[in-house]
Amino acid sequence: ILGFAVDTIMISPAAAEVSYAGAESTGAKDVDLRVVAEALAVAESDVRLFDRPDETDGRRRLGVALATAPDPIVARDRARRVSAVLRKLW
Repeated sequence: ILGFAVDTIMISPAAAEVSYAGAESTGAKDVDLRVVAEALAVAESDVRLFDRPDETDGRRRLGVALATAPDPIVARDRARRVSAVLRKLW
């Protein structure tokens, strides 16, 4: 980029899992912070919660579970665990 050397070494593999609902879904009215805390208790994890529907699709994106780990398979498993916990919100 701009003639600069770019380091392409992956420091930590990452994974993400998106939670969807139908277009008729209203999503979570109130976010239970205990559920979010339980989701964030998974090592090297993060969450993104959404309030507005995606205009481009009939599905409603409710949240994204993010995770990193030394191994891509472990990162994927962590993201799935976080997503499973987040499903308690809906």
